[in-house]
Amino acid sequence: MLIKRVRFVLLKMFKKVYLRRNKVSSNWLRERTLEMQLFDAKWYLRKYPEIAEYFEESNAFEHFIEYGITERRAPSEKFDPEWYWNSNSDLHVHNLNPITHYLKYGAAEKRLPLP
Repeated sequence: MLIKRVRFVLLKMFKKVYLRRNKVSSNWLRERTLEMQLFDAKWYLRKYPEIAEYFEESNAFEHFIEYGITERRAPSEKFDPEWYWNSNSDLHVHNLNPITHYLKYGAAEKRLPLP
């Protein structure tokens, strides 16, 4: 139980640093992800069964926004964060999160979200 609590606290702290560094708000991430139809709750819970133990379809999106983005979890089969990171070396220079970069710049620049 203590390990889960420590992990929770660390993720909350990391999220604050992440949002500051990427200069986006949770609301912006929420709106943009929905607008681009980038999240699929059923797929997300199938892909990450450890999350399905604690979250239902109705609140899986909140998990993704609160933790999944900073953990570089894929929101759906429409976006592969690891592939996007490895295929766009300019993200490495500023250590940008692949999902945030895609939502903020990549889609408009016609960058591919998948191989």
